[in-house]
Amino acid sequence: NRLLMQIGYQVDLAANGKEALEALDRKPYDLIFMDVMMPEMDGLEATRLIRDRQKVKRKNYESRIVIVAMTAQAMQGDRDKCIAAGMDDYLAKPIRLADVRNIIERWGSETTTSKTEEPANTKIETDDLTENPPVDMTRLNDMCDCDTDNLRELASLFFKQTTQQLADLQAAVRANDAVKVRHVAHSCAGASATLGMVRIVPILRELEKQGAEGALTNAVELCENAFREFDQIKKFLSAHPAIANPSVAMSEP
Repeated sequence: NRLLMQIGYQVDLAANGKEALEALDRKPYDLIFMDVMMPEMDGLEATRLIRDRQKVKRKNYESRIVIVAMTAQAMQGDRDKCIAAGMDDYLAKPIRLADVRNIIERWGSETTTSKTEEPANTKIETDDLTENPPVDMTRLNDMCDCDTDNLRELASLFFKQTTQQLADLQAAVRANDAVKVRHVAHSCAGASATLGMVRIVPILRELEKQGAEGALTNAVELCENAFREFDQIKKFLSAHPAIANPSVAMSEP
């Protein structure tokens, strides 16, 4: 709970699998960290029931729900049981903040892609940040629990991380390193989608796709578009009252 709150997420707690299902009956969730060993109903049984309810499109179960197992065991057999039950990923205790960040980066885009993607090759020239904003502030505020300190911290981290990732991406494109392009674009797209950076995500996804296919067809142009979109994100967020603060470093790529 504290680990997730440290990086700006709103967290609801359930004491066991039964309470987790009751919570889902009340409202939808994008991602669930599911403890395997719990009283009344363990994580494996709860996951199987969630997947069954998704099959029949029950209310609050229609969208993609990423379920990550948490267990004190770290044996391959335990991991296999979790995956067989319908879980997407696996964390062995003790769980570190870096582990949680990696999971969110890896799976965050799975829950936002259908909401955020648009044609990847569209070059966005406009500086009109109100008609077609580069940031979904509703999602970003949800990630920060509408807390201005969390928002400033998360924005600062995003600016710093994305500046480095785009520099790495540009270098990989220039070196025609498709493997590196795929890796960096995937990482950057995941974080951007999780935070609601809606316009840059499809560009990064196309770069990831071209990297995976080993054919960087128009990667130079796409990379330029990604830099342009990042500039738009910085302009948009710098105008936000909570972020227009000298403590938020917006270094240029």
